[in-house]
Amino acid sequence: MPAKRRRRYTKYSQDDTYLALYAHQAQTGVRIVADSVYGNRLTLDTDTYGQLQAVILARSSEWYELSLNALTWKHDLQAAVVGTHDSCLPIRVYAVDSMVWYDPFEIRFRIAPSETPKDDPFEQRRKTHYGHNVLLGAFICGRQDAIDRVMTLPERTRLRIEAEKRKLLKRRQGRPFKV
Repeated sequence: MPAKRRRRYTKYSQDDTYLALYAHQAQTGVRIVADSVYGNRLTLDTDTYGQLQAVILARSSEWYELSLNALTWKHDLQAAVVGTHDSCLPIRVYAVDSMVWYDPFEIRFRIAPSETPKDDPFEQRRKTHYGHNVLLGAFICGRQDAIDRVMTLPERTRLRIEAEKRKLLKRRQGRPFKV
């Protein structure tokens, strides 16, 4: 049986992200410091930001799934290297698919509600897994445009997103993610 073909959004795994970062060090100005890789953590030497403690993730939404946002967990991570940036994080994010640095609380596109709902570019994207993760991450971070967008949703959808936010703000059960 042939291997299942991965879709664009799920194209990157954590290993793929690390290998892509390693392969493109010379072109991007982001270098892995020698002997700094430990588990999922590594030290990056960047032209723009200097040395940063970073974690490798397949997607930036895994930051919340793996409870790296939990207040009880004191890690000194300053950046995340992700395959694709599909959320809003309180730290710098380097997206391997676009080779772009994102500042803390920055997302790829505008999510504020539009005056004309039929011409709203985010409405169709919101109903996808990718768009949902972007909206949820921005809502968890407390971005005003995300809060405004969630408040315009139908009540049942709004309550479901608020419940998902409460769940992701708690630490998940099981062994902690190794960083």
